[in-house]
Amino acid sequence: MWFKIVCVLVIVHGVLAKKDELLESLYGLRGRNRMAICVATPSGWRRCDAALYRRDWLVARARCLATAPAANLTLQLLAGGGSCDRVANGTWESMSTRQVFHVAMHPWFDLALAYCLTPYGYLDRHANATALRLSLKPHGVYRWMKRYFDISDLSRNHTHYAERVYHSQQARHHPLWYICVTMLLPSALFMVVFMYIMLYAGNAEPDKEKDKDYSKKVTHV
Repeated sequence: MWFKIVCVLVIVHGVLAKKDELLESLYGLRGRNRMAICVATPSGWRRCDAALYRRDWLVARARCLATAPAANLTLQLLAGGGSCDRVANGTWESMSTRQVFHVAMHPWFDLALAYCLTPYGYLDRHANATALRLSLKPHGVYRWMKRYFDISDLSRNHTHYAERVYHSQQARHHPLWYICVTMLLPSALFMVVFMYIMLYAGNAEPDKEKDKDYSKKVTHV
């Protein structure tokens, strides 16, 4: 009896674990931010779940997109009747379809951003935008996203600056960077201070000439 209960709990946990909590929180109150990224492959099309974060930026999973170039990615707004089957059949609608212009992969997390030049005309409101932003702040995820958002808002040369942001973020989030900042740099500073104390402060001897008590000499002219 207990064995059956344990098996049922394991199965239920496995089914629930397949849900993407991050993307589900971005779908909006009415689920109109739910998107599908149709990836063109040599064997056909495959679908990756995504969500609109802004009208021109989508959040997806980097593992699903893999190394597919932006030219092979087509966006479909599911609330507008879009689907990857329509893309495969060539019967997609212009209102729900966009072509991906640029893809930004997070250096270390399973997270990707897709940018389209033509924004969608509607963005569903999130249930709690503040809580969603706070959930993305750990490990600098929201800061990484906002840097790409600022590029699309302030610069026309999006590709050039996006590559610069990618390389800077890759270096900053590299494990060796964390090791240098948290371990090697403090250790080096400690050794410098310790050697300074041992070599200079420790060997400093008092001036014996100043400590001598010279008796006052009275000279008569």
